[in-house]
Amino acid sequence: IHTLPYGITYDGNYLWIGNESGNVYGYDPNTLNSLSNPPVGSFTTPIEYFPAITYMGDSFLVNRAFGDEESFKFKILLINK
Repeated sequence: IHTLPYGITYDGNYLWIGNESGNVYGYDPNTLNSLSNPPVGSFTTPIEYFPAITYMGDSFLVNRAFGDEESFKFKILLINK
């Protein structure tokens, strides 16, 4: 898994884990114990910090993990999964 992981959700197939730059990487949970586990996909959020993330059936909802009450939430639609 990538360095500084934060924020995790599961879409029924893959674990999606964020990093310190707001990028999110998908991993196959069946191969997480292998030494070489490249991501199955990734996307960049509009958040330039650790993302809190959840899967909502056809999209991801992300927010700044350590934001204030006025932080924005972003819905990221899936094009190809």
